[in-house]
Amino acid sequence: MATVLIIHQDPLALEHLADMLGDEGYKTVGAHSVREAVALLTKQRVELIVLDAESVAKSAQGHLNFGGLAPVLQAAEDVPVILSTDWLREDVQEKAEERFADIVWKPVEPSDLLTSARSLVPPR
Repeated sequence: MATVLIIHQDPLALEHLADMLGDEGYKTVGAHSVREAVALLTKQRVELIVLDAESVAKSAQGHLNFGGLAPVLQAAEDVPVILSTDWLREDVQEKAEERFADIVWKPVEPSDLLTSARSLVPPR
């Protein structure tokens, strides 16, 4: 069974995503912050990461700060990451498309997330 790490600050949203992916045959683990995610990645292997950009990568000015995600991206550099976001500046979107395996736009449609997850890592 493929394991998916979901990184989301909102416990209800994290639970919803975990239920959605779990119903499709994925094992899920969750983290509410970059620090929690890195700690989890040192203990457990995951095959896919679903990352909510706004909840863990926003700067004080409200812009996305991908630099703050560096510890997660380094701890799991061979793991595909699906970025969930509601907005990206054009220049940031180009960089995001290079680094992330897929971008799922908010509001997240379950079919979009599941299609992306299945295409990257089948549940097994």
